[in-house]
Amino acid sequence: MLKENQIFIHVPKTGGTTLNCALHGTDVPQDNSFNFRHLVYETKLSTSGDIFNPLKNGKYRDYKIFMMLRHPVDRILSEYYFIKERDDFFSLLKPSPKSFEEYALHRQTSNYVVSFLLGNRIYAKNRPTQEDLNMVMNGIVDLDITIGIYESFSESLALFQKNIGIQWPRTIENKRVTILRPKKEEISKTLFDKIMSKHNLDAELYAHALDRFNKEDSLGHVAVKIKENRYQYVLTYTNKYVLLELVLKGHPFLFVNKDYFKALSLFLADLKLQSGDEYLLLWKGALMNALKENNLELKLKNLLVQCESKHPIEFLKAFGLYISKSDSKTIRKLVLDFKTSHVKQQSLWSKFFDKF
Repeated sequence: MLKENQIFIHVPKTGGTTLNCALHGTDVPQDNSFNFRHLVYETKLSTSGDIFNPLKNGKYRDYKIFMMLRHPVDRILSEYYFIKERDDFFSLLKPSPKSFEEYALHRQTSNYVVSFLLGNRIYAKNRPTQEDLNMVMNGIVDLDITIGIYESFSESLALFQKNIGIQWPRTIENKRVTILRPKKEEISKTLFDKIMSKHNLDAELYAHALDRFNKEDSLGHVAVKIKENRYQYVLTYTNKYVLLELVLKGHPFLFVNKDYFKALSLFLADLKLQSGDEYLLLWKGALMNALKENNLELKLKNLLVQCESKHPIEFLKAFGLYISKSDSKTIRKLVLDFKTSHVKQQSLWSKFFDKF
């Protein structure tokens, strides 16, 4: 739990949800407060602006403020693949980007971190300037804000423990890991350079923070075990979206079969599963069994056989690619009828199905 004199600034897609939950000992992040600065969902405004406003931030001189920063290319990759199905955010971009490249180079996404720290609305049309960056960096120095580096997560935890006085739990569960996204090393050098140029202020801020971080005394590692659960976020994602939207956003196949996917989502939600891996396993089994009741073309039959023993995410990607390349006639032939018997009833999960 944060103390009264501690303030955490959660810059989006920098591991902030993981830290928020660890700080509060909860499975879901806590809402905005004086001590926790993030985005307000309703207004899409950042709540960190007064901290970096030289006319207002005098009151923060006795506070211990900390935040995490991440390499600009890696951060925007994570952001795009996390947010691209969320129309409540994506609809704010004009014109709407149709690819990661268009998103990363869009005028309204440029220098997002600096804009966020200034308290602006997400995707604000007025983008930050060099003067704005100078204001942010002056605030960091004047208020002695501690900045961790996402790529050095364990060392950053040690830094926060040393400078802020945070006592971390023995185990921290990694939250909201973005799935189905490439690594920054997979981005072409040409695109990488374009992104760094478009986000030049964020790049300068990151380099400044990294330099400060590297000058810290030997930090070592805190005795914290990071528990990876890469797919846990599907439990909250599927409260609003169909899992296939990760690869087929806006595709007619989803509209034609909306009743099926709604029924499947409600059924799985009613099971109150505690693991994203469980959800994916059961979802895969249900969809594959529903597909098998159709007169399938050979290509799809082979795909199902090949994916039988693969991870559900591999099936998700393969089936999404198949549908995206199929003509409307082929898609219309696939009739999905939800049946509870389609959900794979392995002995490990059988207890969930007793009531059906």
